[in-house]
Amino acid sequence: MMKSGSLTDSLRETLAIFDDSGEPWTTPEVAEVLDLGRRSTYARLERLVEQNRIKTKKAGANARVWWRSPINVDKTAPDWSAAAESLIDDVLGDVEVGIFVLDENFDIAWINGTTERYFGLDRKQVVGRDKRELIGEHITWIIEDSEVFTETVLATYDDNTYTEHFECHVMAGDEHEERCLEHRSKPIESGEYAGGRVELYYDVTDLKEKERQLEHQRTELRSELNEVFDRINDAVCGLDADWRFTYLNDRAEELVGKTEEELLGTYVWDAFSSDLHRSFRDRYEQTMETQNPVTFEEYSDAAEAWLEVTAYPSESGLSVYFRDITERKERERALEESEQRYRTLVENFPNGAVALLNDDLQHTIVGGQGFEKLDFNAKDLQDKRMQEVYPEDILELIEPNYRAALNGKANSFELEVQGRTFDFRTVPLTTDDGDVFAAMAMSQDITERNHYQERLQALYTSSRGFLTADTTPEISQILTETASDVLDLPGVVVYDYDAEHDRLVPETTSHEAGFMREKFPELPSDGSSITDCVFSSGDTQYYENVLESPNLQVPPDATEMRAGLFVPLGTKGILVAGSRDVDGFDGNTRRLVKLLATNAEAAYERVASRQELIHRNQELAALNSLNEVIREITDAVINQSTRKEIEATVCEHLADSDSYLFAWVGDIDPATQTVNMRAQAGVEEDLDGITISADPDDDRSKGPIGGAFQTGEIQTTQDLDSDPRYDPWRDEIESYGFRSSVAIPIVHEDTVYGVLSVYAGRPLAFEGREGEQIAQLGEIIGHTIAATDRKRALMSDELVELEFQLQDVFAVLNVPIEMNGTITLDNAVPIGNDEFLVYGTATPVAIDALTSLVETLPHWETVTLHSEGNPTSFELKLTEPPVLSVVASIGGHVKQTVIEDGHYQMTIHLSPSVDIHRVIDAVEEAYPQAKMIRRCQITRSHDDSHRIFRHLVSGLTDRQHATLDVAYHAGFFEWPRETSGEDVAESMGVAPPTFHQHLRKAEQKVFDLVFSTTTYSTE
Repeated sequence: MMKSGSLTDSLRETLAIFDDSGEPWTTPEVAEVLDLGRRSTYARLERLVEQNRIKTKKAGANARVWWRSPINVDKTAPDWSAAAESLIDDVLGDVEVGIFVLDENFDIAWINGTTERYFGLDRKQVVGRDKRELIGEHITWIIEDSEVFTETVLATYDDNTYTEHFECHVMAGDEHEERCLEHRSKPIESGEYAGGRVELYYDVTDLKEKERQLEHQRTELRSELNEVFDRINDAVCGLDADWRFTYLNDRAEELVGKTEEELLGTYVWDAFSSDLHRSFRDRYEQTMETQNPVTFEEYSDAAEAWLEVTAYPSESGLSVYFRDITERKERERALEESEQRYRTLVENFPNGAVALLNDDLQHTIVGGQGFEKLDFNAKDLQDKRMQEVYPEDILELIEPNYRAALNGKANSFELEVQGRTFDFRTVPLTTDDGDVFAAMAMSQDITERNHYQERLQALYTSSRGFLTADTTPEISQILTETASDVLDLPGVVVYDYDAEHDRLVPETTSHEAGFMREKFPELPSDGSSITDCVFSSGDTQYYENVLESPNLQVPPDATEMRAGLFVPLGTKGILVAGSRDVDGFDGNTRRLVKLLATNAEAAYERVASRQELIHRNQELAALNSLNEVIREITDAVINQSTRKEIEATVCEHLADSDSYLFAWVGDIDPATQTVNMRAQAGVEEDLDGITISADPDDDRSKGPIGGAFQTGEIQTTQDLDSDPRYDPWRDEIESYGFRSSVAIPIVHEDTVYGVLSVYAGRPLAFEGREGEQIAQLGEIIGHTIAATDRKRALMSDELVELEFQLQDVFAVLNVPIEMNGTITLDNAVPIGNDEFLVYGTATPVAIDALTSLVETLPHWETVTLHSEGNPTSFELKLTEPPVLSVVASIGGHVKQTVIEDGHYQMTIHLSPSVDIHRVIDAVEEAYPQAKMIRRCQITRSHDDSHRIFRHLVSGLTDRQHATLDVAYHAGFFEWPRETSGEDVAESMGVAPPTFHQHLRKAEQKVFDLVFSTTTYSTE
């Protein structure tokens, strides 16, 4: 170069900025001091270089630095500008550690390419944004367990005074891979970003798999970039000697904003703004004049981009090429801003250290937080050769790796220093020309990680017992012992959730759990305890100090527990781990406890599924057995003539089956309101010592049997061992092995005859279909007992006769009519569903009164007149008549009802063995003004015709008897018939074929008795 002896004033002004220290300046820094544009500044600097006043060097891809040579230059000093460039471009920019640098407002000051890849981010879109917003809008959606991640990271921004370390799982997405990352972060305490925070994310997936994936990823990225570059075309235009457009390609059309058709032949300066007009014109005219190509850079408002313009002159004009260099410009600016940032990063490198060493293995830069647990620090290494600071055994391992890095080879190794294990990675630092000028070592303290992996292996070995456990208590015991012995948790308790009583029951505890509380009680599901609140939420909760929780159930002085980890076990229950120390569980321990709980939960589900299968098989077998028992009972009780025989038969068949251990039938003693045992089978011992009450005020009525009597509904107990309703009798029945029971009311229509109680030796025996099937026994037995009572009432000669009278019945019933004449209700036939057909007569003057009663009384449905004689016969249909229903249900019948001149008189016949008071109560409830004028026991007359009738109908079913009765009273057997079979069937609410079927069977049974060879005797 030519050196000029004199300088212009402007060049002197520019040279005065530089001192003799050799400190480099960037072009923007010089331009800012001179208050000039960058282009003018660049021109001055180039002239100073040409005159050997200053020196320059390219920094990064497109930037330059300028400096004035110091008077005394140390030829051995490394080129630190090159070191900074290489550190940025070759190492930290692509280092396999995701890096966020946040300023004091927690805005993103810089991220590296690894961060973009890990989280699917675009550096240009996120730099300058609030990190908290980025977490909420993007990062939280790709992180598994995002709530914990977000809470933990945001907490470091709220209190930026501590280091943080945890692991997170990034789920696979379109822009990123699935991986497990280790987060380490700390506050930035000095430098340009003091008050901010640096966050590092280490990939802790399998290293070899990671290298393969990264290599594959780099190959794909190179291929993709090559394809992109192949598709990119520069904007090209042609100008003639008069500066008019002769050609534009598509990209040039986009750049100018007009089509080739619009621009061909037009003046080029009309297509650009005035500022570009001047800049472009000067250079175009210069290159045409010199016939030398020219390249320059300008910003285009039209394209909203920085352009690199190259003009190639010829005698006929110019060929101009435009290339978009906006990204390059932005990178240059970013590089200038990042140099200080990276030094800050080195100084604040969390949980490790970064060191640069020269050819003499001298530490030229040392920084990081990995020295906190060692007895030396970065200052002890700075500017010293490694041979001066490391003992011989360490030198033997690290020196070959450092020298390999200086020779261009990267390595990794582990090293134990003062009882702590570090993972080292050594890489070469190179200049733009590829020359290695330094070795960089990054070390990470992995002591806790290794310890975590050792505990994880021990946890795996210990928890293999989950695979062979057969019961949930066995799983809970393994869970408790593993948490206590393997994970060294001071206090452990496992609660089992009792769904039937909605409470948490302590199942197993560790030996040292007593410090948490003196006794672990059952916890109701009412939100009154930390344990219940966490179990109800279903999410793991960690309390650094349980004394600060508003849901602490015990007084603070009643527990030594401080830190508490509460881990729900699905629907099974919850694991609680306690420590005497505030914040006594580190992150690794909490993760291992959650992993152990997850394995236990899977084991609980496996055992539950197996038990469910066993239960279903048992239920199916029991159901098949029960169906057979019900058939046997149904067949057997039909042949029994007394209630006692029926009840005994039912109990014996149930107890003899393989599904049930014990069955008994009881009713209520009206005097004492206690339950009498009428029949039993299955237990030989005397159970008279057990007293069960039906009185709601008696504690002995709180069990299932008392509940069945009080509510009239089936009561089941699926597990006697945990049902407190059996506490009053637990000592007496514990030895029999009962696990579940059912109490079934024996009911027919509105009559409760008693309760059938059945016991099984398996839990959950009476749920589902088995419970539905066995519940049918209550109706079967009730119907059979009622039929037996009716049969006895029919065949018995001894009767109780009740006679009631009601004066002025129409006024009492609010029927607006005055009646003369007589209405008689002579025969009532039950046709099912609490419906009756009543046959009677009415004198002509009483027909209107009969019709008014049908219109007024809700249970009088319809009346059909069969003849117009005097008296007139009729058929009355009743639904749920209050008195007649009760009388029929206990086997009695209304002998006759007469309404004469408005006065009502009813005569009822009942068996002496039934509850007479039920009928009296029913009459008084339906007709409060009615008076009982007669109650006496009578003996049927020995009229042979009545005895023959009773004998003939005794073999008929209820339906056959009703069909024959209705057909007779409806005139079906008259000639000519007064009523057709279809009419009778309609009255009874059945199909005609059904009516004829019942009728034929009834006729056959009666005729069999009439025409049998056996002679009926009345004696």
